[in-house]
Amino acid sequence: MLARNNSDGKCGVTGRCKCAIKCGRRTWMDGVELAWQLTSPLAVIDYGVVPFFIDWGALAHPALSAAQGLTLVDLRAEHPLSDQVQRMLTLLGVTLNVRYGTTPALIATIDGPHGRIVPR
Repeated sequence: MLARNNSDGKCGVTGRCKCAIKCGRRTWMDGVELAWQLTSPLAVIDYGVVPFFIDWGALAHPALSAAQGLTLVDLRAEHPLSDQVQRMLTLLGVTLNVRYGTTPALIATIDGPHGRIVPR
């Protein structure tokens, strides 16, 4: 859960990461309002492959009503400091396999109607 600290405008993600919180809001065509808080996706947290965080609050996750067609089969990371990144993710409670790689990368394996793709 993301939480604002009123004194300095910073937040804590499960008490471990300090970063600015942004708020977003959107009203769907059917009138349902979607609201969220997120850490800045532009911020580089520690080693460059630690993801930003989105808190959907009490609302159902938008993926539950998204169009069907693609399936995330696997998500993994590569990094020159793979052990350090793995420890950081573990502290944040994020389950993500991190392997050694010469440059930081997030690699997704996605199945779709036209076959499997692996974007980096």
